[in-house]
Amino acid sequence: MRVVGTAGPVVVLLPGGSDAAEGFAPRLVEGLVADPCCRVVLWDRPRGGRLTEAPTALHRMLGEHDLGPAVLVGQSLGGAVAAMTACAFPDDVAGLVLLDPTPVNDTVEALQIEGLATVAAIRGSRGLRRVVRGLARAAVAFDESRLPTVPAVVVAADRDAGERMHRAHVRLAARLDAPLLQWPGAEHGVHLSHPEQVLAAARDVVRRVG
Repeated sequence: MRVVGTAGPVVVLLPGGSDAAEGFAPRLVEGLVADPCCRVVLWDRPRGGRLTEAPTALHRMLGEHDLGPAVLVGQSLGGAVAAMTACAFPDDVAGLVLLDPTPVNDTVEALQIEGLATVAAIRGSRGLRRVVRGLARAAVAFDESRLPTVPAVVVAADRDAGERMHRAHVRLAARLDAPLLQWPGAEHGVHLSHPEQVLAAARDVVRRVG
């Protein structure tokens, strides 16, 4: 865990998959430190554990370092962890920036993702299976009604409105009473395909936190 910046609101970056926080989104880190003068926390989820254990690990880290409440910026699986943490430990969360989050609010989609990861593991690619371990279980337990009312934004990749993933993002944004942003050409790694727009969205949430 590393903190960049010396003062201001706390922003925690939660990368997707098995990506490390270091180097995950350098332009985002530098931009938030410069304006609106944030402390950006680079924290990696514990390796090898189930996804359901990540919110508790994040809660413990924030408490040990007196960093909460924080704005959580989560991409893909990191977005799922951010949403789960907001439900389990609402006092830890000042705001949410969910970047094409893995749909922990859709059990069917979560089961399909775990299934695809299992097939990939059989074919010799075990990385995905390890990082999504526990996703379906987390989706079964996830309760959207427990999401706190905090400044938030949901950013979706540029996919068809009829896709199940997109519908899950629409429901998540509605429950948070948050805007759903979808930019032309935005990829799943939207922090890389549209870095300036993501930075602007994150800054907006931090400023709304006050």
